[in-house]
Amino acid sequence: MVLAACVPDIEVDLALVEEPQLLAVRSEPAEVEPGGEVSLTALLADADGTISAGPDAWALCLARRPLA
Repeated sequence: MVLAACVPDIEVDLALVEEPQLLAVRSEPAEVEPGGEVSLTALLADADGTISAGPDAWALCLARRPLA
């Protein structure tokens, strides 16, 4: 029997925010009936902390990713 292994390169700390990133999206209200309106607010952060202004525009991509 022959076994082989490698040591993963874990140099990146994913918990560190070094550039602006979208952390979460808040929906108000949290639940709505079909056809109802919601207000979405982005929670953004950068290396200095929370950025108060969210993006000016939203986009929705419905394209499916390839299976392979």
